[in-house]
Order: sequence, then structure tokens, then C-alpha cells
Amino acid sequence: IFYLMLRRPPRSTLFPYTTLFRSYAQGRQDKNIEKIANKFLKDLYISIVNEKQLNLDFIYGKVENNIFIPLDGQQRLTTLFLIHWYIALKENKLSSEIKAILIKFTYETRISSQDFCKKLVSENIDYQLINTKISDIIIDSNWYFLSWERDPTVTSMLNMLDKIHSIFNLSDNVFDKLISNDIITFQFLPLEKFKLTDELYIKMNARGLPLSDFENFKANFSSYLETVGDKSKLDNQWLDIFWEIEKRHNTEIAVKKVDDRFFEFFKNITLNFYSEIKRIDKNFIDFSEEEEKNVN
Repeated sequence: IFYLMLRRPPRSTLFPYTTLFRSYAQGRQDKNIEKIANKFLKDLYISIVNEKQLNLDFIYGKVENNIFIPLDGQQRLTTLFLIHWYIALKENKLSSEIKAILIKFTYETRISSQDFCKKLVSENIDYQLINTKISDIIIDSNWYFLSWERDPTVTSMLNMLDKIHSIFNLSDNVFDKLISNDIITFQFLPLEKFKLTDELYIKMNARGLPLSDFENFKANFSSYLETVGDKSKLDNQWLDIFWEIEKRHNTEIAVKKVDDRFFEFFKNITLNFYSEIKRIDKNFIDFSEEEEKNVN
């Protein structure tokens, strides 16, 4: 159903383009996330190879100008996109027609995420050169920018592709089954039809992956920003500042540390504004040196 969703013409009841605004997390190198992702991939593998229907529950989102913007289900949709691309590449089915369909799937979190998705689909990769990790071949390609390693969505996609390769490399002649039959299905719930709001995004997350405190905060905070441009800065220009800070302090950048720095900044600046508005005694907040000596 994922492939058919992208394949529909612009005036169909479904939508020809899918745009995602949140970072891809299902491929992150985290023990709990990897456990969930591995089970999800194995479920998909069994379903596809054995042509056994698998329903992925509800996908929540909205449609604007024939573009589907998922508020929940983004992780599952991205993994399906990567599986379609991988199997098509493996079985030499990545024709211009297939590319034209898969390229409709894109990210808006960062320009680098968007560019990576386009290049992954449009450029050619020799499957025969893959040894143990498909990510090595992608990273060594002349179209791959090393700066993309700063993008958590790109690194998560590369990690997920390695997982997909480890599970699906033994499969054979399954691409036509995947795109022809309703093997992998889901129910679509349009928020505007049911008069639901983006706040639903906070309460529902894909395939049991819990939202972090910072992700919950961003979802709430963005509702107070008046323009789309300001909202996009949360995961772009503003976040880049803390990526640069983390990069100066560590050779290996940890996404969680970047998020933590960003979140702590918001906490501190909020406390500063609150103390100014409420005229709170600074010593009450900062805990003076004399009080600290007394406590010690």
C-alpha cells in the first residue's frame, strides 16, 4: 500500500507526495530502539517473503495540496521507503519509473535529509560491491557529502539500511510481490476530517517508540510560533548552533547530547524571562555563595 500510495495521480483520493517534518529515529543506535526496530524488520520480512498480510495500524496526518504530512507513523513510513528502495536495488528493479515514484518521498526536517533521499533514489549504486554494510558503499559514493553525517536522519537511515541488508539480503524475487499486492497495509486517519489537531502528535508515536521530553517540548512549543519559518528553525538553524557547540567539545557527536544542550538552553532562558516578569529575587534562584558555604 505504501508504493500504491505514492503512485496515485494528483487528483486521486490518496496523495502522490509524502513529506516528513520530524527526524527519523527508528535507525538510531540505541539499545531499546534497536530492539524495536529489529523486531519490526523481522515482522516485515516474514510478511513480504511469505506474502502474509501485515497491518501497521493507523497512520495519522493531514493532506495539504496533495502532499501527505504524517504526524504519527513517520518512522514506519520511512522504514518502508528504505525497504522498497533496497529490494528494488537488490533485484535490479530500480528503473526510471520506480525512481520517479520513490523520489516523491522526502524529508523537510533539514535540507541535508531532503538531499540525501533524492540522491539515494536518483543515483546508481552497484549492489554487487556490497560486502557486509551497505552504508559503506553509500558513504564512499561521489555524491555523498560528509557533512550529512551531522544529520541524525541521514545517519539513522544508513544504520537502518545496514539492518535491512542483514535481514533481506537472502530474499529473492519479492519486489513485484511487494508493490503488486496489499501485503503491508495501514489505516489512514486524516486529522482535518475528524477535527483533530497537531496536539495528537504528542500523544501518539510510531510503533511504540516513546517521544523524549525534548520532542514533547518542541511539539508544544511550536504551537506558540506564528510562522512556518520560525517553526522550521527548531530543527534547523537553531539546532545547528548546538551541533556546532557539541562538535567543538567532542570528536564524536551524540544526538542526545545535542538535544540536551538545546533543551537546557530553553529551560535557562525561560527561567530568566520568568524571573524578570515575576520580579523574583535573583538570590532565591541562584543560591548565593554565602548560602552555599552555610549549607556545606
